Amino acid sequence: MLQQNIKTISLTLTLTLTLTLTLVLFLLPLYNPSRMPSFSQIKDMFRLQREAKKVRKELKKIHVEAEARGVKVVVSAEMDVVSIEIAPDVSRESIAANLLDALNRALKKAQIVASERMQGVMGEMGFPTESKIKGGV
Repeated sequence: MLQQNIKTISLTLTLTLTLTLTLVLFLLPLYNPSRMPSFSQIKDMFRLQREAKKVRKELKKIHVEAEARGVKVVVSAEMDVVSIEIAPDVSRESIAANLLDALNRALKKAQIVASERMQGVMGEMGFPTESKIKGGV
């Protein structure tokens, strides 16, 4: 069940990126009918999509871990659970709470890593990133 939820989150991120590209490419003319996207802009959008796929492959290789009182969880930066280790001295009653805590922390770390990587791609393409929005360079 948990693995399925994580896959759903990953799929949601992919669909969000695809929907964003669709909105930019095809709905922009509706917002400003006098300005259709140029061939160069369309090429840039497809390049962004290729870069995003490349980043997703990289994210699969990045592992993030978190530990909570004897329960260690490792997840990929693409939100896939890689491994769960439970120390023999962890009480049966506390396993669920410790697992939940470790898993949530590992997933939050993975989201941060994924977000940073995607911001790099977005920045390359000239889109506003979190640092630009907050007033950074």
